[in-house]
Amino acid sequence: MPNKTKTFWNFFRCALDDNKQNSNRVLSIIADEFSYSKLETNLNVGRHTISESRKYAQVNGYGAPPLLKPVIHRIKLKEKMLNQFELFFADKKNVNISSYKTDNKSGLLVLYL
Repeated sequence: MPNKTKTFWNFFRCALDDNKQNSNRVLSIIADEFSYSKLETNLNVGRHTISESRKYAQVNGYGAPPLLKPVIHRIKLKEKMLNQFELFFADKKNVNISSYKTDNKSGLLVLYL
């Protein structure tokens, strides 16, 4: 190997070793540019790691930080809230009951607001 090529692979291997938590992010920079066999032999990484890095590049971009997922907060309704909910849907001022359409799963009549 020419000296510059050997230096490139050595530096890239060091970058992967130093960033174990973000190895997909680092490897995604060059994962699409080289074949599996070249990456395996020069960086000592497995096919699964290369595949995951290519997926990472498609989803997040080459070397980009991972996308932030929204945080979903869930709370259970209290008994009082459930009772108010049921009273609202039981009131004929708020809801029209279909006389012909039923829900497939429960078999109950469909309610329209």
